[in-house]
Amino acid sequence: MYSEPKTALKAANNADILIVDGKAFADTHALPIAQKSDLIIIPVGISVDDLEPSLKLAVEFVNKGIDRASIVFVVCRVPDKGDKEAMNTRASIEAWNFSVVRGWIPMKSAYSQAMDKGLSFTETPFKSLSDKTNKIIEQLFNKAIEQQTAKQGSA
Repeated sequence: MYSEPKTALKAANNADILIVDGKAFADTHALPIAQKSDLIIIPVGISVDDLEPSLKLAVEFVNKGIDRASIVFVVCRVPDKGDKEAMNTRASIEAWNFSVVRGWIPMKSAYSQAMDKGLSFTETPFKSLSDKTNKIIEQLFNKAIEQQTAKQGSA
């Protein structure tokens, strides 16, 4: 765990991948890390109270010089029968010209139970939930590769 961005960024020099779980606003810690990131993943719930600050964060990053193409949203915490709301959330994100992965992560206790055991979202006892998350992770991985390739091509 890193309490300062410079420590995390220094560690990134010795790693193939560094995942930083930041705050939901562009503070003095989030911005320097975002500026050095190939990919910024913003998880967002389906409520307006969650969507609005997440979109504001993305816009703030863009206004501070972050490449819009490096930002991708993941819709999560979708309740049962929340498909329409999840689709509306995805449409709102796209209307703001930001990328959003296909699909979404449902709100299921199996995810938190897996994490309580030190497991990931892909290691639930339910194949369908693990598969759903694997598909999202695959999209994020592909987007990260795409962003890294684009950065290398412009260097």
